[in-house]
Amino acid sequence: MAVELTLESPPTQTREQLIFEVFQAGGGQMTAYELAQACIEAGIWTPEELERLAMRAVQDACLRALKKKDHAGLSVCLPSAEKIDGAQPIWKARQYCLIEDYEVNVRAHVKQRNEDHTVAVKLAAECEQRYGHVIDIPELPAV
Repeated sequence: MAVELTLESPPTQTREQLIFEVFQAGGGQMTAYELAQACIEAGIWTPEELERLAMRAVQDACLRALKKKDHAGLSVCLPSAEKIDGAQPIWKARQYCLIEDYEVNVRAHVKQRNEDHTVAVKLAAECEQRYGHVIDIPELPAV
């Protein structure tokens, strides 16, 4: 699946558009692994970008370890309210978390819950519109 990529300045397509083009060229049905392989083969990323992406993958593996659940179903570590360079949170084992660390995490989980519910409602509406099938979505519990 050869996707013609041109290096113009500025590029005429976003990276996301190029990735979707590779996805469509692959038949529009593939695993994330297959899509990644196809995108690498298509040259969507430079070697330097691939190196940065590899570092990101290692960081993600580290974060998965920090997010491991304990017997109560809570992550053993949490991103704290403290940030380095205003961007990356300092992760703390829960026994070192302060009130503001809990506040940041509770707010983030509530926000994510609300966003997930909104997406669920939109997907259910699309399914009903396309197929006439109604998917029941329970109400959000009170906060």
